[in-house]
Amino acid sequence: MTKRRAATAYHEASHAVIARVLGVEVLGVAMFPTDDVNRAGSLTYSASYYSGADKLARIAGLEIDIKIGLAGPIADARHSKGRPSRSMKHGEVDDIVRSRSMAAEIALLMAGEPF
Repeated sequence: MTKRRAATAYHEASHAVIARVLGVEVLGVAMFPTDDVNRAGSLTYSASYYSGADKLARIAGLEIDIKIGLAGPIADARHSKGRPSRSMKHGEVDDIVRSRSMAAEIALLMAGEPF
């Protein structure tokens, strides 16, 4: 296995492991391109999507989804032994951007704003 494939496996497996630990169903992990942009992917249910209309349940679901989303970049850092890479991989950036968006939604929900 190449170093790149091993790093991808760590990244995607971390999403799946954290999802299972947090009680979110994992539908699958793919080590092949899942769309035009990503070279691999983990498919899990969204805790926030299935949380219902209750504001506190939605916030709790978003927090779980953020943890699952950030598991990949954290695994990347651990796998590379903390050595900074020259540039973040596209999947890493996507995970961080998605997590930031969910954090913004939490802030709006807590402030009483509709999202």
